[in-house]
Parts: sequence; structure tokens; C-alpha cells
Amino acid sequence: MAADYQIYRVPLSEAGSDVIRIKANYFKLLWAGTIDADKRPAVTSLSAMVECSVGQVEDDYLPLGINSLVAGEAHAYWLRWKSQPGVWAFFLISLIDPRSASIQIDAPPTSQIVTQAMGATVAMSSVSISTAALLAASSATRQKLTIKNTSAAATLYLGASAAVTSATGFPLAPGEGFTVEGSQAAVYAVASAGSIDVRLLAEG
Repeated sequence: MAADYQIYRVPLSEAGSDVIRIKANYFKLLWAGTIDADKRPAVTSLSAMVECSVGQVEDDYLPLGINSLVAGEAHAYWLRWKSQPGVWAFFLISLIDPRSASIQIDAPPTSQIVTQAMGATVAMSSVSISTAALLAASSATRQKLTIKNTSAAATLYLGASAAVTSATGFPLAPGEGFTVEGSQAAVYAVASAGSIDVRLLAEG
């Protein structure tokens, strides 16, 4: 990536898929909607949805709506979507945290978001994971979910269903953490060996 960040546009009018092979730390569905004759954003589509799989190999997908942010170093982002006539998706791909960068770009939320200053709650919990199991249930109010693999030796694999395996899941190496922002979907996990004490920090 020549610059610290770039914008990537994807037309969603027809069902399709794409893969963005680039090293980045932050990947955000910044905005989605129709564009005018000059290819400028026109009408926002709050219902726009794109699924994303992160990593060198295509595996489990997570749903992304406007303002969904995937944080964590990756070298490829796999995208797929259903037909959404007239809609374009604008992705922000960044090496630096877009929430603290000197350049600020804001998109409308998909729903009303209660910020921490307005009384959002933070809940911490731990889950023991060995075989494939539910790690975090879906939540209609969750804004952000941080997952921490506390194991010193075992890898944790994340997925969108109980069918997640070490071959298909998104890997969290020993000691690594991963934050998903904007997605309210359930998250499943499986351990590469033994049992892993996984720590969760949910905001919303």
C-alpha cells in the first residue's frame, strides 16, 4: 500500500465476489449507496450488506454493514455479496487506525449507536474453548467485540458457525487479540489443541 490508507469501491448491483490482496491493519465498510453520474455518493443504503473473510485462504465469512470495522493485520480480504441493485460499497483499507488518524471520515450508522459517553456498557467475560462451540452469542446492541487468546501455545480459530475448523477458521495465534466492530453476529471458535481460556470484552 503506497499510502497509509486507500478507498476501494465495489459495485453490488449483481451478486458476486472479489478478493483484495493487500497488507492492512484496518478494513472498514465506510459507506454504501447509489452514486450519481459523476460517480459521487448520492443516496445512502443502510441495508447494504457484504460478507468478508479475512486471511490468505478463503474460509468463514462475517457480515459487514455500514461502519463495520475489522481490526487486525491481514494480507487478503475476501468479499462476496448478493444482488443489491444500484448500490456501491466504499471500503476504507488502512495501515493506521482510522479512528485516531489525522484524517477523519465518518459514515452514517446502520442504526442508532449509543456511545460510551452516553451510557454504553462494557462487559468482560471468559469462555473455555476446546472443540467447536459458541464463543459469543449474537447481540442486537453490541457495538464492538474484542477477543483475546490467552493461551501460550494453542491457536484459536474463529468462524461464523459451529462448523468452524482449524482449516476454515480465522486464526488467533497464542497471545493475540482481535476486534470486530459493527457486527452483531454470533462468533464460534475451536482450539488447535487442549482447552483455551478466551477473554471477551463486549461494548454496547
